[in-house]
Amino acid sequence: MVALTAVAATAAAAAGTALYLDRDPAHRNTASHDPSVPAPSATAPATVTPTPAPHTSPSRRHTRPGPGNDSAGPLPPTKQPSAPSRPPVTAKGPVYAVALDQSKVSRWTGKGTSWAEIGTEAGKVYAGEAGVFATNPIDGRIFRYDGTPGAWTEIGSAGADFAISGRTLYGLSPSRDAVTRYDRPGTWTGIGGPARDIYAGGAGLFATRPANGDLMQYNGTPGSWTRIGGPGHTFAVGPHTVYGLSPDRSEVWQWTGKDDVWTKIGGPADTIYAGGAGLFKTDPDTGRIYRYDGDPGKWTGIGGPGAMFAVDDHHLYRLSTDRRSMWRWTGHGDTWKRIGGPASTLTATD
Repeated sequence: MVALTAVAATAAAAAGTALYLDRDPAHRNTASHDPSVPAPSATAPATVTPTPAPHTSPSRRHTRPGPGNDSAGPLPPTKQPSAPSRPPVTAKGPVYAVALDQSKVSRWTGKGTSWAEIGTEAGKVYAGEAGVFATNPIDGRIFRYDGTPGAWTEIGSAGADFAISGRTLYGLSPSRDAVTRYDRPGTWTGIGGPARDIYAGGAGLFATRPANGDLMQYNGTPGSWTRIGGPGHTFAVGPHTVYGLSPDRSEVWQWTGKDDVWTKIGGPADTIYAGGAGLFKTDPDTGRIYRYDGDPGKWTGIGGPGAMFAVDDHHLYRLSTDRRSMWRWTGHGDTWKRIGGPASTLTATD
């Protein structure tokens, strides 16, 4: 199934007491559309896209997207499956992993170190309420798991990244000139223009503008996006809000849910993770992971470094730095329980 080239957000600078937005003119998208998938109507709502000119301190203007023709076509599928569309199979995880050599994708049974193989050759896995999806490590095509080991349906071609929010899968086109929504095998709907990265979770879908790194929130209607913050190194979406790591990784911020107002809740971090189980950050010097305790500035160390971490509704998972073992945090101190062996990547359902 091409391993997606998910490029981490490298934004311009942002500082101060909140992440703010500057109004930029909309940019016209000139990307061509795959003839097999209709492009959005020219009369559709204008899309102001997530796009950073570096600035050291963002302005405090409360602005909304201006008009523009930024809409772009949906992610084109490489073929139209002949089988009829079927309801998505909600992930039954809670954890999925891809083998070190990308030869298979497996699901943790939830017992000890027992895993069940559900597919072969995967580059990256995305799982959540919308279902389980995996990309082909050779050409990047994306497939949907149909609920039976070995049964997968091709639903689209390669993308720069994919993300799940609720029962919806979203995609970012390979050239990052369109944000799309998966509807059914072979059919994707364009909902936004150019974006640097997309982030999704319980709180919704978010994307960063490629020109200045501003963070945009999708309002649920194709073409309708609202600026809610300035650039950041990366963002993480929780059940009810979104968190940001400043461009220089010196501060962690939480969006208040109002306009472009953010609250500083932590200091330096290498990266951040969020999900139903909470918000976590890794120390930029030691790699040690910390849990946010709910009050600004209060974090508790809960374990050592890892190659990556994943969060589901109730637990935090870690892939060891050498990628030879997988662990689940017990929720007590820095005690972890081993749940599996080698893996190239892991995904937890949130």
